[in-house]
Amino acid sequence: MGVQLRLLKLTPVEAMLECLPPAGAEVRGRLVGPTCPYSSTIEVAHHVRGNRIIFPEPAWWDPSSPFLYRGPLEIWRDGARVEAEQVRIGLRHTLRGEGRVVHNGRPVQLKLQRVQTADEAELRRLRQAVFNAVEVSAAIAEQVCEVADRIGLFVVADAPAAIDPIRHPSAITP
Repeated sequence: MGVQLRLLKLTPVEAMLECLPPAGAEVRGRLVGPTCPYSSTIEVAHHVRGNRIIFPEPAWWDPSSPFLYRGPLEIWRDGARVEAEQVRIGLRHTLRGEGRVVHNGRPVQLKLQRVQTADEAELRRLRQAVFNAVEVSAAIAEQVCEVADRIGLFVVADAPAAIDPIRHPSAITP
C-alpha cells in the first residue's frame, strides 16, 4: 500500500502513529483494538485524524501478550478512494545492539530455535516449549512474522530483511 506508518510517540499513557500517504493524498480509516489471544480486551476504534492515529493507554505488543490493532486504511485523492488495505499493527519499542535486546524497556534473553517454514502449528509448539524467538532466513522472515505477530514470538532474520516493525512487531531488526 502507499501508506507508510511511523510511530511518533509511545508511552504508557499515549501512542501516536503517523500515516504518510503519497503526495497529494490523504489517509482515512481506523484501527480497532487491542486484541490478544491470551487475554480478553475491550476493543476501541481509533480513527485517522489529520493523518495521525492516537491510542490513549495503548496495549504494547510483547510475546507474552501480543496485542494487535487492525482495520482499514484508505488513500483518498481529489475526493475519491484510490486504494484500500486491511492493516494490522503492534505497538512496541525494541532495540537490538551490542549482543543484547531491550524490549519495552527491559532486557530480553532470546531463546531461539531455527525454523525453515512459517508453519503455524510448529511455531505454536515452539512457543509452548518456552522458546520466545525463532531464527529464519531473510527470504521467509515476513511470512513467519504474519504468524508470530499473532501468537507471540520474536522473529530474527539471519540476514538483513526489509520488515516494517510497526506492521510486524515480532520482527527484531538490527
